[in-house]
Amino acid sequence: MPPARRERPGATGATGATGATPALGSIITTIGVGDFSVAVAVTPDGAFVYVTNQNDDTVSVIDTSTNLVVGAPITVGDSPYQVAITPGGAYAYVTNRTGNSMSVINTTTRAVTTITGVGDLPLGIAVAPSGNYAYVVSAGTNSVTVLGPAV
Repeated sequence: MPPARRERPGATGATGATGATPALGSIITTIGVGDFSVAVAVTPDGAFVYVTNQNDDTVSVIDTSTNLVVGAPITVGDSPYQVAITPGGAYAYVTNRTGNSMSVINTTTRAVTTITGVGDLPLGIAVAPSGNYAYVVSAGTNSVTVLGPAV
C-alpha cells in the first residue's frame, strides 16, 4: 500500500477556505524569495520547495503547508542555477553555474554539507531514482560529471 500523502494548497483535491477546489492553473499566492530566482524543486513528500537565487548565491526553502519561506536563505556556491532533490528527500543538490561546482544541502538541517567541483559552467542536474548517483551537465566542457552517493 502506498504511503499516505499530505494534501498541499493548490494540489488536486485540496480545498480552500470556501471548501472549493482551486481551478487548475489558478494563482494561489505569490511568495517572495531571493534575487534572480532560476529553478525550483519539490521534496518527494511535497512538504518543501527549494528555490535557487542566482544573484544572491542562495537557496530559499518554502514550507508548502503555509506557503512561507522557512528561515534565512541557505548560502551555496557562486550563481546557483539548478536544484534536484534526492528520492528520499534527504539532500538537495544545487549546480553553481559560475562557481563550477555543486553544493549539497542536508534538507533536515538546511545546511550545506559539501561543495564539490564539477565541469566548467554546470547547468543541469538530475538524481538517479535509486539516489545513488547525481548527473551534472557542464556546458563549458560539453561533459556530464557522475557523482556517487553522499557527495
